[in-house]
Amino acid sequence: MAPLRLLLVEDDALVRRSLCRWLNAEGFEVSSAVDGQEALAVLRSTGDIACVISDISMPHLDGEQLARALSEHYPELPLVLVSGDRAPRSGILTQGKRAFVPKPLSRRALAEAIAQVLSS
Repeated sequence: MAPLRLLLVEDDALVRRSLCRWLNAEGFEVSSAVDGQEALAVLRSTGDIACVISDISMPHLDGEQLARALSEHYPELPLVLVSGDRAPRSGILTQGKRAFVPKPLSRRALAEAIAQVLSS
């Protein structure tokens, strides 16, 4: 069985590289994007994304705006939001298969959140 492909959306290059390594070590294939706009472009061109992991605070199209776009265009796609400076606004986590993990991230907390949204 092929590994599940995740889409990691993170504007900080160092954090993005670290999280890609973590997720690869957990057995996932990882595609990445620097903001929500790029994430939507990846989703339009790739049909095999099992889950999106996105920072909330990003330029251009932030994680909450991405979450709203996913609800509209990909309502069944699981989403894990992460942030070091704020929790998601009310209602964001109640729409579909969603979870939130505060930064600084632990590998275990991120893996548990991914497992939770994939199994719901």
